[in-house]
Amino acid sequence: MKILKTANYSKIAKDKAEDFDVNPWAVCHTTVDKEKDPEKYEKCVLKVKQKHRKKSSHNEWLKLLEAKDKDKWIQDAVPESHEGKFGKWCKRNGFSGVSQACINKAISAGGNSSQMANFAINVSKGKYHHPNKEK
Repeated sequence: MKILKTANYSKIAKDKAEDFDVNPWAVCHTTVDKEKDPEKYEKCVLKVKQKHRKKSSHNEWLKLLEAKDKDKWIQDAVPESHEGKFGKWCKRNGFSGVSQACINKAISAGGNSSQMANFAINVSKGKYHHPNKEK
């Protein structure tokens, strides 16, 4: 049977090739005689395993990046209701909680409070901004 290699066929073949789990023992069995040279056979198996492992982990990483918006993961991880150390810092310094005024004061104070304020800006989903920037 002759296979017509159309664009759709090539795409399906590529997808199947990426999903195929490699059997390193079968691959090496076709190229190396296990009975005659067992050391070479074992080296072949290890090499195929290593090559497949790198490809598999790379594909998993790409799937994770596609599944989540890679620029907004921290906003999902920290809920807005979470007060944390910076919220407590704001309350100790006379604010009712995290606010733009508290962020401005913390950044001007510098040090650890400035770092906490920058983190609060990053997780605020645009609610707060850096004091030097217009909203």
